[in-house]
This record gives sequence, structure tokens and C-alpha cells, in this order.
Amino acid sequence: MKGRILVINTGSTSTKIGFYDAGEKLFEQNLTHSAEEVALYESVMDQTGMRRDAIINFLKEKGIPLESIDIAMARGGLITPIRTGVYVVNQEMRDALMAGREGVHACNLSALIADDIAREVNAARADKGIAGLCKAYIADPPMADE
Repeated sequence: MKGRILVINTGSTSTKIGFYDAGEKLFEQNLTHSAEEVALYESVMDQTGMRRDAIINFLKEKGIPLESIDIAMARGGLITPIRTGVYVVNQEMRDALMAGREGVHACNLSALIADDIAREVNAARADKGIAGLCKAYIADPPMADE
């Protein structure tokens, strides 16, 4: 299996990430967010940028070029009940997560951050003339209903 996968799982006070290259785990890390840090935001949904930046900064520290990521895989958020599986993050999903239609929880941030990072990867690839698109996905959201 080829490809580099960034995995994102947001919780109330942490953002867990993993990074895989050709199916081999290179690292996993738990990025913690202090009570003081999260208190700066009116809503958990307002933390998207702060957590995205924490991930990107950590990747830079590890020497992982952003444009090398092929897939940004996220923990599923509170979206409408669906079957278990893997889903592409799209605008409809983003809107549902941001609006908190099925509830507001830190897990909603995972898909948003993955999609934001995929967009940044694609912009970096375009700037450097690198072919291929990074895509954002979620897997088995908590609302899976079978």
C-alpha cells in the first residue's frame, strides 16, 4: 500500500493524531489543550483553527511536509444517522457539523480539520506543481445506525 495518511481524533481537551506511510505507523501523538486554552473559545466549534494549527505545527516539528499527505482521515462527528463506513468530507457534512444539527461535541471538529488540512495540502501541491489531490474522509461516525 502506498500513500501517507494523517489520522485525526478530536476530544474535549486533546487532539490525537497518527501518521502512516505505506501502511506503517510512523508515530502517534496526543496533543493536549489546557483548560485555559479551550476557555478562550466561546464554543468548542470555534476551536477548529487552534487545533488545526497545533497539528500543522507538530507535523512541521516532525519534519513532515504538508504536501506529502495523501489522505486526512478523521473520526466521524455527530451527523445524521448513517451506515458504518468511510465517507468523503463534503460541504453538506461540514454544514451539518458546524450547525450542530445532531449535537455539538469536540468529535465534530475532526472532519472539519481534516478537510481544512486536505485543502491546505492541495494548495501547497498546486504551488509546487505536485500532481494528485489529498482527500478528507471520516470513518464510522458515532451516529452510525445499523
